[in-house]
Parts: sequence; structure tokens; C-alpha cells
Amino acid sequence: MARQLEAVDREGVAHGLQMAVSVVVALFFALVLRLEYPTWAVFTVLMLSMARYVGAVQEKAAFRLIGTIVGGVLGYLATSSLQQTPFLYLPITFVVVAFSVAMFGQSRAPYAFFLVGMTYVVVASDSLGDPSSASHYSLLRIEEVGLGVIVSMVVQVLVFPRFANDGFAGLIRSSLAELADAVDLGIRHFSEQKTETNGILRDFPSKSTQMRVLLRFGAMESKSFRQDIGRHAQKVDLIARAAALILSFARHEPVQEAIRCRLNGHVEEIGHLLREGFLALEDGKSLPAEWVARLAEIWAVLDALVIEMRADPELQKLPPFESGIMSAHLLILRELCDLVKEFDALNNSSSKNYPLSERLALAPAWPSTPWIQRGIRAGAAIVTGLILEDWLNPPGSAMMMLSIYVFTSLNAISPDESGDRPAFRQLIVFTFVMALASLLLILATPLLASYSVQNTVMVTWAFLFGYWFHRAGGTTVPLLYCFMLLACVVSLNAQKPVSFEAIVGMFFGLVNGPIIACIAQRLMWPSLPQNNLRLGVKKYLDSMQEAVHDGMCSLPLWRRTETILFPAKARLAIAAMRGPTCPPDEARRLEEFILTIQEMAWEFSLCLGRLHPILPPEFLEKGNASIARAKETFRRGLAEIADSFAAARQPADFTAEMESALRDWDEWMAWLRHQILANQTSTEISIPLMGISARIRSTLQLLGRSNAEARALSLRDYLGDISL
Repeated sequence: MARQLEAVDREGVAHGLQMAVSVVVALFFALVLRLEYPTWAVFTVLMLSMARYVGAVQEKAAFRLIGTIVGGVLGYLATSSLQQTPFLYLPITFVVVAFSVAMFGQSRAPYAFFLVGMTYVVVASDSLGDPSSASHYSLLRIEEVGLGVIVSMVVQVLVFPRFANDGFAGLIRSSLAELADAVDLGIRHFSEQKTETNGILRDFPSKSTQMRVLLRFGAMESKSFRQDIGRHAQKVDLIARAAALILSFARHEPVQEAIRCRLNGHVEEIGHLLREGFLALEDGKSLPAEWVARLAEIWAVLDALVIEMRADPELQKLPPFESGIMSAHLLILRELCDLVKEFDALNNSSSKNYPLSERLALAPAWPSTPWIQRGIRAGAAIVTGLILEDWLNPPGSAMMMLSIYVFTSLNAISPDESGDRPAFRQLIVFTFVMALASLLLILATPLLASYSVQNTVMVTWAFLFGYWFHRAGGTTVPLLYCFMLLACVVSLNAQKPVSFEAIVGMFFGLVNGPIIACIAQRLMWPSLPQNNLRLGVKKYLDSMQEAVHDGMCSLPLWRRTETILFPAKARLAIAAMRGPTCPPDEARRLEEFILTIQEMAWEFSLCLGRLHPILPPEFLEKGNASIARAKETFRRGLAEIADSFAAARQPADFTAEMESALRDWDEWMAWLRHQILANQTSTEISIPLMGISARIRSTLQLLGRSNAEARALSLRDYLGDISL
């Protein structure tokens, strides 16, 4: 029993209870106020309850109300005046729906645009037979959505409220604790070949996106949090950089024994101090003065030892890249120490010193091509549905139109990356489920007039839906079906006797709608895991190409967010692709390739754009020429792999070119080490110079490895597969 209780997701339970209470309260007031369609109040609270934080609910509530009003007005104007002129009415409907769905994929009030299209479709469908009733349906929709908005906001604040600013603080603390554990493992790479650092922090960079989401919603909840948002954004950047630095340990070989025996004890002590520093920051404490003093002492000793080793004839015989490996490890340690001290300074400084440097937009300012395609697809499906509704007048036409809009808009963004691929299979399963549900409703018709039975069903259903939604991490296709079925059952309200025709209409509405949606989804730019992977790899590598000159920070936040999130999405897409064309061995090779390019992206973020600014004047001529050749190699190598995935072909063999690039870079590092020894360059300059050079060498090796792994893939067998 204890194990079973431990397995229960407590946050999922709280979310389910929120939804259950919201549904019952909204339904109660809708019935008390004698609203004609309580379904829309319940539909609204369900949609808004999917937002997990109070700030998120407030934003979605405002957008939903605005979108409903605008969509209702547009639906009224178009239907009441143009419905009898189909050659104008249908194109206008197509444009409104396509534009609304496309704008759902950008950063400026996306949910409001989504609701504009949904409300327009509802008003158009309900008043299609009597255009004069369009104003009536528009007002009803606005009233019921307004009730749902009020109920959702009140319930979210009173019943197990979750505040984004609290969630942000908790995520910061847990991230610092994870970094404290990971730094111990990372330090071992100084002397050991393999540790488990990658396993611990592989998906850690995606946490920065979660933190930025919480920043946005936390700013809506609290004035003090909003005033401090610049400092909070700096903390997110520092934590993401700390994870990338710790992971970078594993991408460099352990140092030679001759170096290790002299430095290992001091390196380990710095690792222990870093762990203590991260744990102190997790507890919200300032770094003790003794900690800072001891760290300075160790670095003074390490710098002296590095200077001493330069004069050792035996160590001078080591290959230049061995000096680079030592410098890379020491540079990571130095940057981590500086990062911990900077984080401590953030905690103890005024928020006015840290203005927000960029918007927290995690989506592009304008819809991307896939979202424009989804908008066109949704517009075409809705126009088809309106023609069939006017021509055949099928039962449940209103629910049919709503289903078409919901599935063509949301099905493609399923969190498991399956997208539209299983659409027909799920349709068949759901048709049988709907038949069974309709049969049960027919048998239980007398109970549908009982408010107690209705409330019991609604509470149970909403609770399970909320728990399932929380566990799924997003809106999956089965959840969408469950959502629509729940809305249908609510529409069979107890204010009037439920007829056989109403149940039959519910069945056909929830079957005909998904049929039209499925056909549109599979025939017009289907969102398939193999397509998502193919286009995702190209965008991922294209982003790195664009960042070759100035580094990843030169890209807008939404592009960096896409880059951070892609590897996790790619692994989901690979899991969804498994089958005859992508057998387990091929899936494993694909996952290894994705991990390699992810490591390359992390190393890119730590080295690109950083070597040239720190080159002393006497190193510029040689350094600039070497950097330019390395950048050209990166561009060519990345472009070849990206184009090969876009065309579903194997990339050209870059082995010879990569070996040549590595020889050139080793020549640069040999020259650099010679100049450092000849000029007795200080460690403050030499360690970053050799360390960043070693990082660039590591990135070149990762580029060569990714090319070899991509050549081992059978891309033609599955990247072009669009079979139903």
C-alpha cells in the first residue's frame, strides 16, 4: 500500500482536483443562471485549468476572453451578412481560420488568436441554418466563456494554487543541488576516462526553458518578482552555463600522468569547494569569506605549478594538444569558480543593477512555415465541414465543426512527437469507444436527468482527465478525444430531457469531425515523427552554422530555445518511428547521432566567438587565419549533414577534410604553446588561450564523429516514409 501511495503523482492529484472543482462550480452557476449552453462554461474551465500556474491562468483567461469577443463579432458579421453568398463567405472563413491557427504558433498573444478561430467556427456552425441568429450565439458564447474565465481564476487561486514564482525558486534550488552532485563527477574526468556526468545532465539544458516559462508567469503574479526579473534571468543563464561547463569535462581526455600527479590534489580540492559553493547557494546563503580565501590560495598554487611545469623538459615533449587538455580542464574549473561567485553577487545585489536584456519570448515573432501550413490545413478542413453541413445537414454538426478545428490545430503538437501518424488508427479506436459510450448513455438516459449523477460523473471524469494531463506533460491525441467526449456529455445537460436524437448527434459529431480532420491531417503536410526529425536536424545544424561567427548568444532567445529542446524531441520522434523501416539497431544509431550533435552544440556554446577577443596583438595574424579556416570547416561540415537529412541521403565523406582541419589546428596549438613559453605569458592569458583552443579541437572531433555516424544511417529507408 505504501508503495502504491508513493507511485501516485501528488501534483497530478492536485491538478485533477482543481479541474474537478472548476467543472462542478462552472456547471452549477451555468445551470443557476439558466445559460443555454453550459458546455461552453465547462469547456472554458477545462482549457484554462490546463495552465498549471496562477499567472498562466490569468494570461490564458485574458486571451480567451479577448479572442472569444473578437471571434464572436467576426462570426456574427460574416455569417449574418454573407452566409447566402458562399463565394465570399467561404473564402473569408478560410482566411479567418487559417490566420488564427497560424498565429497560434507565434509569441504575441497566441491563445487569443486560437480562440478567435474557434469562436468564429462555433458561431458560423450554430447559425448556418439561420444567419439571423448569429448575434444570439455570439452573445451566448461570450457570456458562457466569461463565466468559465471567472470560475477558473477563482478556483486556481483557492484550490491547491501553484505559483510560478514559487516554482521558479524551487527549480533554481533543485538545479543548484544537481550541479553540486554533478561537479563531483565532472572533476573525475581530470584523471578518469569515463564517469556518469552525461547521464545526470543530458537533458539539463532544457530546464533553462522551463525556468524562462516560469519567469514569464511569475512576473504576472507578483510585482516584486516582476521588478527582480532581470536578476532572475541572469540566474537562469548562469545555471545553464554551469551545466554546459560540467558536461564539457567529459569531452576532453584525462590529463597525462606526469601532469596529473602534480595537480590532481589541488583540482580535487577545487571540486570540493565548488560543491560546497553550489550547496550554499541552494540554501540561499552567501559564500563564506573563508571559502573565497581558500579558493584564491589554491588558484595561486595552481598558477605557480603551471609556470613551474613549463620549464620541465619532459613535459615540453608532450604533444601540444596535451597542454590544451590540461588548460581546458583548468579553464572549466576557473569559469565554474567565477560563475559561483557571480551567482553569489547576484543574490546580494540590487535588482536595479540587472535590467532584463531581452524579451522572454520562447516562440518566433511570426509563425513558422509549419504553422502556416497547419493554418491552411485547418482552413481547408473547416470550409469542407461547412459545405458538408449545409449540404447534408448531418446530426451533431456543431460538435463536428468544433472537432475539426481542435484536431487540425492541436493534433500535430502532441508531446510524444507522434503527430498525425496514428490519426486513422486512433480514429478507428475512438469510433468504437464512442459507440460504446453512446450505447451506455442510451441505456442510462433516465439517470441523465439527475443532477447528483451528472455531478458525480463530471467530478470523476474531470479529476481523471486532470491527473492524466499532468502525467502526460501535454495534450496528447487520446486526451483530446477524452476532452471532446467530456464536453459532449456536459452538453446533455439536466435542464431538459435528453433525447435519443441528442445522443446520436453527439456520436456522429464526434466521429464525422475527426474523419474530416484525419483526412486533412494525412493529405496536407502531415506532421510525422520522421518529418519532424528530418526538419529538426536541419534547423538544429543551421542554427549552429549561423552562430559560428559570434556564438550561440547571437541568436534570438526563441532560436536558442528550439536548439535546447530539439534533442529531447528528437529522441521522442525516434521512439515513435520504430518499426519495420526503422528497426532497433537503426534507432540506436540515430540516438547516438543525436547525442553527438547535442554534445557538439554544447561545446559550440563554450568556444565559438571567444578565442579572437582574447588573442594578444602578437598572436592576431596567425590566430585569425587559423580561426577562419576552422570556421569554414564547421560551416561546410554542418551544411553537408543538414542537407543530407533534408534530402534523406547519406552525407559526403568528410574524413579527409576533418583530418586536415585537425592537423591545421594542432599546428596552431603547437605554435601557440611555443609563443606562450617564449613570451612567458601569464596563466591568466595562457590558460584561456589554450583551453578555448582545446575546446575548438574537441568540437572539430565531434563534427567528424557526427559525419561518420550520419554516414552509417539508412536515411532513405524511413525519413521519406509517409505511409498511412
